[in-house]
Amino acid sequence: MAELALAIVPIFFGAVRGFSIIREKAHLLRHYHKEIKCLRDKVDAQCRNLKGEVHHLIIDTLEVHLADSIIRDDDHKYWKNAALEAALKRHLGIEYPNFIQGIEEINAELAEITNKLSVFAPPDVRSDRFRETRDRFRLVFRKEEYNDSISRIKESIAELKRIRKLVHKIQKVRPRAAPRERQEDRDAAGIDETVVDALKQSVAIRHLSSALQSLVRHQWNCSNPSHSHHDGRLMIGMGWQQKHVLWLLETSGRQGHAVLSNRFLFSFQVASQLLRLPTPESLDLRSSDEIDPPRSPKRLRTSIHGSAVVNGDLCSNGTSPRGIQRLCQQLEGCAMSPRTTTVCDVENENKMRERFEFEGKDLGNWSCYKLSSATELFSQPVKTVLNRERVQFALALLKGALANYSTPAWPQGCVLEATGFLRKPDGAAIDLSDALRTLNIQTQVGGSDSVDIAMEEGSVAFDEDLRDTYGIQNQILYRLGVALLSIALWTKIDWRNIAAVRRKAAALTELGHVYRDAVNRLIWGNFGIYPPDLDSEDLRSEIIRTVIGPLERRAEPHRLFRCFAGDQEPEISDPGPSRSDGFLKHSIQFSFPKSAGMAYRETHARV
Repeated sequence: MAELALAIVPIFFGAVRGFSIIREKAHLLRHYHKEIKCLRDKVDAQCRNLKGEVHHLIIDTLEVHLADSIIRDDDHKYWKNAALEAALKRHLGIEYPNFIQGIEEINAELAEITNKLSVFAPPDVRSDRFRETRDRFRLVFRKEEYNDSISRIKESIAELKRIRKLVHKIQKVRPRAAPRERQEDRDAAGIDETVVDALKQSVAIRHLSSALQSLVRHQWNCSNPSHSHHDGRLMIGMGWQQKHVLWLLETSGRQGHAVLSNRFLFSFQVASQLLRLPTPESLDLRSSDEIDPPRSPKRLRTSIHGSAVVNGDLCSNGTSPRGIQRLCQQLEGCAMSPRTTTVCDVENENKMRERFEFEGKDLGNWSCYKLSSATELFSQPVKTVLNRERVQFALALLKGALANYSTPAWPQGCVLEATGFLRKPDGAAIDLSDALRTLNIQTQVGGSDSVDIAMEEGSVAFDEDLRDTYGIQNQILYRLGVALLSIALWTKIDWRNIAAVRRKAAALTELGHVYRDAVNRLIWGNFGIYPPDLDSEDLRSEIIRTVIGPLERRAEPHRLFRCFAGDQEPEISDPGPSRSDGFLKHSIQFSFPKSAGMAYRETHARV
């Protein structure tokens, strides 16, 4: 009896195990699509884990703002930059080859498992009964093989995580990288020449704007009794390509019962000369008998038609009262005479002589146009406005902000209300292309009060309140984002209603996803740099790279139809230096696998 029991028990347990196996196989045959989806989800999860480990390594290696910009953009050119490989070699040390080997193994396993799973048709693709039956049995007999591949990928990623944490602990006890090395990484990140050139151009234009506003605000005087008011307008719609700024001067007054009003347009330049002037103390402490004859004339010179006119000795602040009083009349003469230039030499705060040059420009038909607020552009039906012109409108405001944010002329309230343009006075339809070329902001001339029409009493909260209550770290960027949101919706948005602004920005669909991302970056100040201070060169570079650059590409005429119609055109970017080995060859491969339907269609394209 005992022998019979010993013979039956193994048979019984074998039958139970066989029944379990058959039941499991039957479950796989029945729930074929569900099991395939589960396997693909596991592969996607391992792809995300691998990408997360690489991102953690980038954060540990590079500076915060640089790492953030790289992580957010899989197509960032720094992924293919040799400086990234050098930085990773410094950070990983002797573990660098092991880390690269781990990436190679994981990439090989991911490619293999992806190819194996690509033969299975996804649920949304219909296939014939024979092929579906074959796929079901393939899953039944090869599921363990797929699970083993996924397990090996998990182990390799765990090894990468161990290496990363070990290096992180070692780097904690080491001294920080030298400032020179960090500067090299920062310079390498900005290797895009277009960003570097745009940053230099914006700095040059900002210097010109600041110098012009300082000159006409603090050193302006007019001796013409018929001029009761002067108004200056700085053109911001011309971009950064030119080496000068355009300044519009309006004079108005009464002579008897007649109202006099004139408008002049000037091209303004400034150049700093390496000529040091004597300090005020050296002029005051010695008498006229003790002062040696100067070797060079220390005078304010104003030249018209190339002839120099000496206007008197310089005061202690480097300016000549008589010359400054005549500047208004000289500018009028310069504007009325073709091809004439007015030049003024003034000492700046660094005891350096700066040369200010005004060249008259022909206004043409603009002389009879009237000045209007940019919000009046919204009176035009949105169907009559090209998307390209709306993007160019936004670009003009962005470039104007980077060139004038630190000057008194930049509005402190609603950007669109304080921005003007020239339009025909007869009530004709607005030509948006002409309006964009004449976009301008107000500059204070002399002692006249320059009132920001967008600044109403009690309308602007304190910076501390906006920062603490709403998390707005930079009001200039926030108001710019609201202006761009208004342009997209083609209606004025109240920037003080912060909740409504953020809600509309999140749901924005007009002008494409690139425009929406730019609006949200500006409204939230999301540039990976804290605090978001525009005096920071890194922040301005990031704005140019992530906001202005993409919008300029979207504003190109040959891209408009596809971009704004929702059909995304693949962008052709510079691949940078080609690499055959090292980390860079593998880092750009960190992306999610193709969708199940796409992989299946590519595999069976010839069937």
